[in-house]
Amino acid sequence: MEGTKLPEETVERLLKCQRWGVCDAGTADICRVDIKTVHRVQKGAAQRAQAHHAQVTRELQVEGIQRDEMHSKRRGPRVEWLHTAIAMRSRFVLWVHWGPRTQASAALLIAQVVARLGGLPVWLSDGWKAYPAALWQVLGRVSQRRRRGTRGRHPKPRLGPPHDLFYAQVVKVRDGAGKLLQVVPRVVYGGPRRFVLEMAGRGLRPSIQTAFMERWYGTLRGLCAPLRRRTRCSSASPHRHQARVWLVVDL
Repeated sequence: MEGTKLPEETVERLLKCQRWGVCDAGTADICRVDIKTVHRVQKGAAQRAQAHHAQVTRELQVEGIQRDEMHSKRRGPRVEWLHTAIAMRSRFVLWVHWGPRTQASAALLIAQVVARLGGLPVWLSDGWKAYPAALWQVLGRVSQRRRRGTRGRHPKPRLGPPHDLFYAQVVKVRDGAGKLLQVVPRVVYGGPRRFVLEMAGRGLRPSIQTAFMERWYGTLRGLCAPLRRRTRCSSASPHRHQARVWLVVDL
């Protein structure tokens, strides 16, 4: 925090308050500073946290990844979607991406994760239909089919998944009122038998679930006041809304 006139102890106390879920107004009262100072320090610390996380997450050996998306509300009211990927064995948050709930956002998250890995892991997610197409968009390989005979046009190149891609979904079946009826595991790429053998060969439990992501989102909502379902500490700025998450991820 070079350039600030605050004492080091005040800056440290301010960031700890932000890290443990204290709202901006409460942080300003505890640290005896103006709320604009809280926003300024928060912005600088979040930028440094994101840059540091991007620097240290390189060539990671991850056996399995769970990914999911979470919605949160801002003042307006507006909805902000958070896309997250977490390592299964270490529970390490690989990357977070803020964006709409679209295939493009899912593809950006997958691209950021793949750029930080040393190999291709096993993928697990919920039953959102955009995830298989996003995996094809990032990891797909172009294959050229052979022409049958000597006449006619050559077949167009086709985009398909690689042979070493293993991906499964946890599909939640609900009734018309939104009540959960059952949870159905579904293997999308790799085949059911090959998928179980691959999970066992990587030292992972051969169960298709996203419990680690659900637990992480529960912890995140507790540590970030603007992300809680019923809160009076909602963020007016999308930058401050995202900054709180990066302080939790990297600090």
